[in-house]
Amino acid sequence: MSRAPWIVAVVAVIALPVAAGLAALLATKPEPPRVPPVVRIGEAPGPPPSGVSPAPSPSPSPQVQLPPPPPIDDDDDDGPGDRDDDG
Repeated sequence: MSRAPWIVAVVAVIALPVAAGLAALLATKPEPPRVPPVVRIGEAPGPPPSGVSPAPSPSPSPQVQLPPPPPIDDDDDDGPGDRDDDG
């Protein structure tokens, strides 16, 4: 059996998807990137508010005391008669 059909099949399996991807990329015209407007922190767009006083800062909420976590029960008897797999 000749290797020519096998080589043609391998080349086709590799080349056809690559060619299809390149054709799809070349067929579409990419849009130019849109430049967002300049954003400045602390400035609001439009006219500045007139006669409006800033809102008072909220008072800090009281600290909530959480109960301590429950004790961990490991169900492991580490006594002298304990037979586990640690020796």
